[in-house]
Amino acid sequence: MSSRAFCASLLPGLEVVEDCRMAEHIATKLHEIVADRPALSIVCSGGKIAPRVLETFICKYLGGRQLNVIATDERITTDFGDTNAQSLQEAIALGGGTDTVNLIAPAQDVDVARSANDFMKQVRDCPTVEAAIFGVGSDGHVASHFPGVPSQTQGFVDVVIGAPSPFTQRITLSMAFLGTIPHRLVALAGVEKAEVLRALASGMSLPVAQVKPTQSFVSKDAVQSFSVERH
Repeated sequence: MSSRAFCASLLPGLEVVEDCRMAEHIATKLHEIVADRPALSIVCSGGKIAPRVLETFICKYLGGRQLNVIATDERITTDFGDTNAQSLQEAIALGGGTDTVNLIAPAQDVDVARSANDFMKQVRDCPTVEAAIFGVGSDGHVASHFPGVPSQTQGFVDVVIGAPSPFTQRITLSMAFLGTIPHRLVALAGVEKAEVLRALASGMSLPVAQVKPTQSFVSKDAVQSFSVERH
């Protein structure tokens, strides 16, 4: 079995993409999914790749439609510049969607329990979510769901305590909720994601697999690195 075929057995709907083209490629796939929707809601994680996908989608494909962007993972911090909402807001502005795109993210100026509850109410009031875009960490985490890190569930929102990063508290959508979204697009960008492929190949149950992707986009460099080390 080729390395590409083996990777496809690990992650459903695999497409191997050069990193420089990944954001545009995923944005095009998202457009194909929602092209006929007059208004839409999508879930979007923070990190680096998902905001770039969002910017490209808004710029090239939104066409003046109303879009709700739900931030599915948020760092709890006193510095707004460190939030994932800030990254997504910048992507919206760069894509030219300031007037038509509504960003829904947990509040930072209230206690965590209230922020999670208010966030859940906002998401519930949105039109049906059609798709989700997830960046994937080098440890296989998605949307602030980290391997081996427990969370406290409030309805369909999770509060994460003890994330392995400087931002230990997070608010995100539950894995159960994420699993109900019809189209779940995950992006493993960067050669370092070969580590995720190796972990999956060894049988580890990582969040990237638990979210049950419907489409997986993996860095060509990561697949090639994985291939070299497999042999």
